[in-house]
Amino acid sequence: MTLREANRHRFFFFSAMITLFLAVSLPQASANLLDDFNRSDSSLLGNGWIEKNPASQALLNLSAQKQSVTTGYRDNIVYRPGTENLLDVEASVELRLNTIPPGYPQIFVRVQSDTVAQPDFVSGYILYINDSDSQAILGRQTGSNFVTTLASIPLSAILNTTDTFRLRLSATGANPVSLSANIERFTGSAWETIGQANIDDTSASQITTAGSVGFGGYVENSYRYDNFRRVNLGSGAVNPLPAITVLTPSSQTEGGADFLLTVSGSDFVDGSVVRWNGADRVTTFVSAVELQATITGADIAVTGNAEVTVYTPGPGGGVSNSLNFTIDPITQNPVPALTEVTPSSVTAGSSDFLLTVTGSGIIPESIVRWNGSNRTTTYISDTQLQATIPASDIASAGTAEV
Repeated sequence: MTLREANRHRFFFFSAMITLFLAVSLPQASANLLDDFNRSDSSLLGNGWIEKNPASQALLNLSAQKQSVTTGYRDNIVYRPGTENLLDVEASVELRLNTIPPGYPQIFVRVQSDTVAQPDFVSGYILYINDSDSQAILGRQTGSNFVTTLASIPLSAILNTTDTFRLRLSATGANPVSLSANIERFTGSAWETIGQANIDDTSASQITTAGSVGFGGYVENSYRYDNFRRVNLGSGAVNPLPAITVLTPSSQTEGGADFLLTVSGSDFVDGSVVRWNGADRVTTFVSAVELQATITGADIAVTGNAEVTVYTPGPGGGVSNSLNFTIDPITQNPVPALTEVTPSSVTAGSSDFLLTVTGSGIIPESIVRWNGSNRTTTYISDTQLQATIPASDIASAGTAEV
């Protein structure tokens, strides 16, 4: 979409739901960052975010939900402190859309932190959805001007309210500034690129100084963000920040034995460690997208949820987003109750016969007993069993307890 000067406070940002990945509270400015917004509902985002208009975002249902406001996008940006500024950086955020058209969800890099607090003023590079299910825009935002479009990005898959999408934007170098913009869709096991632009900004207006990262939107409340991530692309090899998507298995019954947990995700390295409720577990590196860890019987001794994360050591690295592993209670079998046996009598000295037992609380493991001794039993349904009674059980006249 083209931003219109006639209405300066309304314009562009994509309204898809984005997962924001943010390096969590690491002390050095070069640290990677991941924020999964896994916090209690609140009107403020917390975790070090600076909200230019606190009313524009809220923590709801473990995500950052865009709120309906009257301010323009330059005043709705949420960004990191200037002490974390980076020159060469990638930012990404996951996005879920509530409506189509989606509005104008946005992600920023190289936000100039010395001027961003000024009203109606932002300078940095921006990637946003253009209130369309099939187009995104990569642009340069300078001051109180509207975004200068650097690339219009068609999307190969239509945005929708079902899938999870991701906005990913990086900036490196100066004179020129190399920009890479990606719009991705999560397939259930991997991220698929549905739109991409790679350009060099050679303009005299290019932004060549380090800046912050952030996200935002326009007046609408049609999307929500999750898993904001920042990756330092500066000189010197740094480990990527890991992310996890699937646990296999995702649950076990309490009191079980040791088992092997497979953790699937991205950006794992040899040295990444699976953590169970924050404690390291013996881990095998399989690939950049798979780790295996031994979980002990003591870890699943009590019913509840365990938090699984992956930690990658520095330089770079950090702790991934978390997934819950469910520890289910042991299911108590019902007490069976009998209402009928068929036949209810036979002649002493007869041959083997089939006894049908009818009642309630019957499970596949239920066994018919004849005078307290197990008999070969076939499960028919939750109300019926059949058992073979041998001739020796009915050799003499009398009564048997079933």
